Amino acid sequence: MAVISGFLAGRTISGYDRLYLSADLDDYAPDWIDNLVYWASIPSPGATTLTTHWPVSAAPDTRTGWIARSYADDFYHRIHIVPAVLDIGNLLSVQTRQAAVWNAHLVPQALASIAETGTTGLTESGIVPPTTFGALEERAFSITVDTNGPATIDARYEFAFPTETPVLRVSGRRVVVFGHAPNWAHRVTERYEWLTDVIASRGGIEQRIGLRGVPRRGLAYTLNTMARHESNRLDTLLLGWQSRLFAVPVWTDSQRLAAALPAGSTAVACDTTGYEFAPGGLVVLWAAHDRHEALEIASVSGGGLVFASATLADWPAGTKLLPVRLGRLPSAQKLARLTGHHYEAEVSFAFEDHPGWPAADTGDDYLGYKVYLGRPNWREGIDLDHLRVLDELDYSTGARWINDASGLASLIKSWHWQLRTRAEIVAFRAWLAARDGRRVPFWSESQGDDMEIVATIGASDSSIQIRNIGYQRLINGRADRRHLAIRTRAGAAYYRQITGATEISDALETLAIDTPLGATVQPADVASVRFLHLTRLEADSIEIDWYHLSLAESTGAMRSLPA
Repeated sequence: MAVISGFLAGRTISGYDRLYLSADLDDYAPDWIDNLVYWASIPSPGATTLTTHWPVSAAPDTRTGWIARSYADDFYHRIHIVPAVLDIGNLLSVQTRQAAVWNAHLVPQALASIAETGTTGLTESGIVPPTTFGALEERAFSITVDTNGPATIDARYEFAFPTETPVLRVSGRRVVVFGHAPNWAHRVTERYEWLTDVIASRGGIEQRIGLRGVPRRGLAYTLNTMARHESNRLDTLLLGWQSRLFAVPVWTDSQRLAAALPAGSTAVACDTTGYEFAPGGLVVLWAAHDRHEALEIASVSGGGLVFASATLADWPAGTKLLPVRLGRLPSAQKLARLTGHHYEAEVSFAFEDHPGWPAADTGDDYLGYKVYLGRPNWREGIDLDHLRVLDELDYSTGARWINDASGLASLIKSWHWQLRTRAEIVAFRAWLAARDGRRVPFWSESQGDDMEIVATIGASDSSIQIRNIGYQRLINGRADRRHLAIRTRAGAAYYRQITGATEISDALETLAIDTPLGATVQPADVASVRFLHLTRLEADSIEIDWYHLSLAESTGAMRSLPA
């Protein structure tokens, strides 16, 4: 508590006259204030001189806290390197990149040295230590990255200042264009591999779990070297780079320049619909095995590409333009020497940067899944396997015991696709992406004429009459065969579930359906009546064989599921 020196004002009866205390005011006439006589103040007996104590002290109070930092604390009083990481990406030619070193201190800072790690194939310039940066001074630091050096670029530059050591990192990968084109007298094969964990119950019900976000992809083809120089370059390429990444032109996505592209060009007009061009990806201008130029794509539009850097060479009209993927060859690569000057080889690349195709699933919707409307290539027949899960107990000394675990059959049928245009190929890729290997099912028709309608189906009828196929006696709405696709010659499609069957005679039986067709259908109007199965792909891998830039084939198998 503050202590203040003072005195006690006494009453008039104590000997101090006219102190003008409030008790005395009633003793004066109304005009007394005009007749006041000044009396000097007299301190109380024993009082000391009045002392002023400013400021008044307070009781101390200790609290825990912290300083609230501001933008200035983050920005100043330190060394900045911008950017802190130089990502070269996929290095196909000599590249030069710059970073800025800024002394954000308000006083000069001395740079003693720059320590380097993993800088083989890199050359720096712009700052030579020891040197002193002035207050708020910024300098450029240039790095040139050569194509000669380790496959992986992982370099560090540590700048030794008195109180801090900021680091500049340089990352990237060196790749070489594999410029040897396929011999289109042979097929070019595109491979996709998904990974699905399928957990099946004894009743045939499945749980399917996709284990890869995008499928693995590869490209395989046969090449022939046509001259001694080409054979020598192929030898050198394999000996020096086989274990490393190649920039592989996607030969199936080739197109030709409609007009010449001069050196210094930063854009090219081309078709981009259905081609795997993407910002940040690579593209190659190709004229021969030893004459090509790879570029990074900055942006893609409907009418062409914009490059991240300008072209270095002149490219005439007719030059091939191809997207590029990063791929590896296997550990063993076989070459067949046909003459002293000619090789033949089958190369198979595994791509490491496949981003996956956009999934697109077309067709009618039925019970939560799409109906696949594709047709097989009947140049080859469709194989149909009936599979069951059978338990067998055999002691070899007597009759065997057989038990049908589910009472249902799985139908596995082969399928052959013929893709006659580039649009069909692009759509097929998108359909495969929607399947995600074995994971995502779809409805598939049997492709056979499975039954014959013998009577008119009324719009409100809840049954159809067919020629007797033994459905009531043998199947009668089982989960492996209880859905129908009825198609008319006019193009209408009706998908219905069979809820029961009644045998009328040896010639006729009736199938009950879950919902009337809503239209009258005469037997003569029916184009086909086929069983409809919930189906998935049988394998997680599939191949597309290209014979031309707009002609391809594929073969696979489908497995039916209980539904």
